Amino acid sequence: MKGSEITALFEFIASIPQGAGGWAQVSEEVRYTIDYSAGFEKGVLKDLSIHGAPVDPDAEYTFITNDYLMSGGDGYTILANNISSYNTSTTLRDAVTEYVKHMKILSPETDGRITVIGGLQL
Repeated sequence: MKGSEITALFEFIASIPQGAGGWAQVSEEVRYTIDYSAGFEKGVLKDLSIHGAPVDPDAEYTFITNDYLMSGGDGYTILANNISSYNTSTTLRDAVTEYVKHMKILSPETDGRITVIGGLQL
């Protein structure tokens, strides 16, 4: 997707009211802030970066997600409009199983890739 589409995608993610579901999980290369401090139910996207650099609106970005989101599930319609997608037909179950086998040890932790300012303290 073009960087401008990636920014629009993350603006949609920031607009999802807290607790409404559809919260995006991102890889460690992606960092962003959602600011709810204005007191609104929906947040404002700030500081979106990929690989430590601001998103370039004209650059092309490649990412992986599941077919539910790519078909526009949870309101992610910008993904459904993407004409350059490719479905590997790998099930989510198999992808997670292979990842766990590869990693051998998983140590869940937060690393600051998503920052939330204001809003609900969930």
